[in-house]
Parts: sequence; C-alpha cells; structure tokens
Amino acid sequence: MTKNTSKSTNHHVYKAKIVSVYDGDTCRADIYLGFGVVLKSKTIRLANIDTAELRKEEKTLATAAKERLSELILGKEVSIRTIKDRTGKYGRIIGTIFLDGQNVNEMLVSEGLASRYPQKTPRKKNKNKTSDENKTHTQVDSTGESSKKDSLTTKLEIPDSVRALVENEVPAISGSAE
Repeated sequence: MTKNTSKSTNHHVYKAKIVSVYDGDTCRADIYLGFGVVLKSKTIRLANIDTAELRKEEKTLATAAKERLSELILGKEVSIRTIKDRTGKYGRIIGTIFLDGQNVNEMLVSEGLASRYPQKTPRKKNKNKTSDENKTHTQVDSTGESSKKDSLTTKLEIPDSVRALVENEVPAISGSAE
C-alpha cells in the first residue's frame, strides 16, 4: 500500500485490483490498505469526469466508454488516488485511477469518451445577491408547454471523430424503436 497523507495535497494513494466495470466512469476494485487488509469490491467513481449514461439516449457512446475503460483496467493492478478518503453523494469512493503511471480518467477525456466536470469552488453566501448560476428558468415552447431548466445542467458534447468511430463499429439495429 502507498498512502500519501501529505497535508499539502490531502490525497491518499492506494494499490488496487479492478474487479468489474459498471460504466464509463464507475468500477469496482479490491483496495489494498496494507498489513493484509483489503476492502473488497468497493465502488469507485472516476473523479472530475463524466461519461454518457447506459440507460439514456447516448447508449452507443456510453457502451464505447464502458468497453474502453474495461479494456484499460479490468483485472489489472492500478493505483487509486482519493481525496481525503471521502465518498460521493451515493457512497462511492471518488478517485483518479492510474495504470502504469498514466491517468486513466484523463485518457478517457483525451479520447473523447468523457467530459470534465467543472471544478467545484466554495461559494460565499450573500443574502443581498442572488446567483445566476443557481436560478431555474422556465421556457415556453411553440406549443405553449413550459419546462424548467437548471442553468447548471450541461449536455455531454460528443466529438464528431468519436461519433463516426462509434457509428462505424456498432452495427445498426433493425426493427421498430420503442
């Protein structure tokens, strides 16, 4: 186990073996804590990136991201850098995965299979001002239907090079759409 508890970085680094890949930004790993202690099959959410969701419209790109992550790390020994050993809102460990010194999270971004999350910065509360970033906007379409849109919501941009790659490698599905 390598555990960096340096106060300047607040990062901890652990050796781990990836035991499964759920999607393009989530996997499970056996994490070696040292002295023979292993956390078995812990869920890891790749830090600061987002990939398309398997259960949504971007299923083709999501499948490509999952397959690429599996190809890179499934069954392999990696290093996982966590921030202060904290978990995310769903209880998953948030970490950056390194394979042979290469940042896997950044590899997915550079290959067009993931986008970066904006870095969160602490906000000061000011009772006299409202933040445009947190406002919900109501839009009315041509049929008169209204919908609320959160200005923080962003859509994953799919680069043309990745779209072409995925469309050429994945066979078209014939039949009726649901």
